[in-house]
Amino acid sequence: MTPVSAVKPLAQLLVKACQALCLISLLHQNALASSILLAIPTEADDPFYRLIEHGAVAAAEAHKVDLKITHYSNKSPQEEKKSVDQILKSQRDMLIFGLFYKDTDLKAALVKNKRSFNTIQVINSGAAQAKLASSQINYIGMNDYSAGLAMGNKLIDIAPQKILFVTHLPEKHIAVQARKSGIEANLTNVPVKILDISNSKDVLTDLKKAQKRYGDYDTVVFMGPHVVSDFMRAYNITKDSPRVMKLVAFDLSATIAEFMTSGHILFTIDQQPYAQGYFAVTNAAMWIKGKLYPTSDMLTGPQLIYPYVIPKIYDEIGTTR
Repeated sequence: MTPVSAVKPLAQLLVKACQALCLISLLHQNALASSILLAIPTEADDPFYRLIEHGAVAAAEAHKVDLKITHYSNKSPQEEKKSVDQILKSQRDMLIFGLFYKDTDLKAALVKNKRSFNTIQVINSGAAQAKLASSQINYIGMNDYSAGLAMGNKLIDIAPQKILFVTHLPEKHIAVQARKSGIEANLTNVPVKILDISNSKDVLTDLKKAQKRYGDYDTVVFMGPHVVSDFMRAYNITKDSPRVMKLVAFDLSATIAEFMTSGHILFTIDQQPYAQGYFAVTNAAMWIKGKLYPTSDMLTGPQLIYPYVIPKIYDEIGTTR
């Protein structure tokens, strides 16, 4: 039997051992808790970025990892380059961000900041740029050229004569260029004019001017939901007014849904941003916890949505849709 005199020191030793194990466990949890950074562009003020954040937060809670969300500036290629450098300097284990200009050299930025391909994920925009940096970089989102092709293919059914492509993102944005190219590939004889209002100081006034300047354009494609409300006001279109133009959109919002059910917006091409945020953080958690890394991109679109689908998903718009 153990002498009574030895019991107390042994108990103290066991307590200290338990405390040490608890401290190690706590440090391990804290390391995991601060390991993922999701960087969202400030200038791309679009409703679906909030959905990306919702999805990312839900995944972080499900996988019990802490998630830091930050915002960066990308008004120009120069700003994006500086922002990407700052993101890559982060001490976080996993980084999630998008690329918006074709001039951004991700490969050089990775080398400069000593970052491995499997510690980053490119989300929402920049699939081609990611592959130029490394064929193994994981991309989560929608291929914008494929989205343009899908849009062009469906536009064939409504026989557009002239297309006005209204965008709240800069004309040089890689998603704008890729989607426009996809549309043109399926509608080779239909002119597509980009109306860039990204730097507009008075969107409503500029849209009213566009109405006069492009009065012979019968079809309008919205780059996203951000500009839809202003466009409808500028063109005096209400949910109760008769349809006088062919309107279609990329992405989904409550406003787009309402104008779809009223018959004004004929269809939309969605990219499920909530899923983008959820899958990106899930992938990051898998790498942190088990060094597992996807071997292919995860595409969340293009998904074609018609007006008859809206009642089934309306309650989720703004939450998961």
